[in-house]
Amino acid sequence: MAYDNSDVIGFIGRVDKEHTIMKVIRNNQVLSVGRHCTNDISPQDDKKISRGHGSVEAQDRRVMWRVAKSKNGTFINGRLVDYPHMVMLWDGDTITIGDTPLTYMERR
Repeated sequence: MAYDNSDVIGFIGRVDKEHTIMKVIRNNQVLSVGRHCTNDISPQDDKKISRGHGSVEAQDRRVMWRVAKSKNGTFINGRLVDYPHMVMLWDGDTITIGDTPLTYMERR
């Protein structure tokens, strides 16, 4: 059985010595990110992450990070990004929420 992955744009997740957890990003998809278990991406071990910290939004084969209100902020490549901004993500960008870095990788 063939699997259609033509709508896959990229991947986002945690990549370090202890974790390699990636989530597929598909075109026209929204992934919620936060500590609450109902989120699509939910690093629950980091108490500095808000229950609903932000979202990854893919539209027209572009991927954006939507900043939600959070106590500890969101950093993209080390720069603080304030609510309610949306930021275009590029291959290799690091989104840090709490103490957790998430890496965006484009599909190749």
